[in-house]
Amino acid sequence: MSFMAVSSLSALAIDFEPDVEYGAEYLDQIPKAPLGAVDWKTLFGIGEEEIIDQGLSLFKPIFSPAVKKLDGKKIKVKGFMFPVDMSEMQKQFLLSAFPPCCPFHAPGGPKHIIDVNVVEGVEFTYDPLIIEGVLELIEFDEDNGLYYRMNEATVVEEE
Repeated sequence: MSFMAVSSLSALAIDFEPDVEYGAEYLDQIPKAPLGAVDWKTLFGIGEEEIIDQGLSLFKPIFSPAVKKLDGKKIKVKGFMFPVDMSEMQKQFLLSAFPPCCPFHAPGGPKHIIDVNVVEGVEFTYDPLIIEGVLELIEFDEDNGLYYRMNEATVVEEE
């Protein structure tokens, strides 16, 4: 595939303030980061570069320096599970800053979601979970539009 980066400065959004473009009505429902965990507002702090491919707009993340420091590190994040399959025990799911509001749409946008791959299955819950694992920054995911992945993840108890 050939990609063409949009050259206008207006297409390059570099705003490292917390972005609440998606889910602003749920700001009061973002779980407070427990001691030693990464706050969602840190993860929201990325910009996006629009890339045009065959007439379609795709977005590539521009990670803030604070987010870049987390790449490859073991971190904790508290969020809401959004299952990606119908099993009771989830081996892979999305973790979101916002609670699920529709079974067909992930809450928020790519800045607000982490693709989680757990070591052992996790039972589905509507309650917020603290997940610990190795954060991977996704430079460009044309198929899924994801910016974050957490591998070797486990559920941990709040201290």
